[in-house]
Amino acid sequence: LTSSLYSNDSIDMKATNRGAVCCLSGNDATNTAPRSTELHRLCSDPNVTPKELLRALKSDVSSASARDEQGHLPLHLLSCNDAVIELDKRRKTKKDLRYFMEEYLDVYPD
Repeated sequence: LTSSLYSNDSIDMKATNRGAVCCLSGNDATNTAPRSTELHRLCSDPNVTPKELLRALKSDVSSASARDEQGHLPLHLLSCNDAVIELDKRRKTKKDLRYFMEEYLDVYPD
């Protein structure tokens, strides 16, 4: 399954024994200089907690709209972080990750 995110970018979903794995590819042709932020790093970290994500977002809200060298937003990286997604599925409540997502979309609704 491939779905277009924005110009020259796609997500490839590949089935594995753990479920779907997201492979980001491409590069966005925007006029802003790429910058990898603490939020990018945390969104890729398999051991990150929703509270750490929220803390990083609140300390630099502009990081929500920042694209890294490959043109990815932090949200793209988080959506490919199998460990965080699996942890969230096993929890009795999803409030923490859901709250982070709501805050993220509040600061960067595009």
